[in-house]
Amino acid sequence: SQMKAPRVRRAAANAVELNAILDELRPLGRNLNQLARRANVMGSTTTIAAAIEDMRVALEAAMARVLDTLRIDDDV
Repeated sequence: SQMKAPRVRRAAANAVELNAILDELRPLGRNLNQLARRANVMGSTTTIAAAIEDMRVALEAAMARVLDTLRIDDDV
């Protein structure tokens, strides 16, 4: 099948917004690493699973903002 490259209209003009989103994602990456270490040490997954779910929600929100900022149209 043919894949169409997404059209990016405003990427350069929105560099400031994209950098702000990256600044929000960095702590999530650090938190994920800490959760993985804690899971390996403690073996308890209940609290860790809740924290990971919170991170998933935050990542989905950030991804939506990235797509909105770049105005990437879905290939339908």
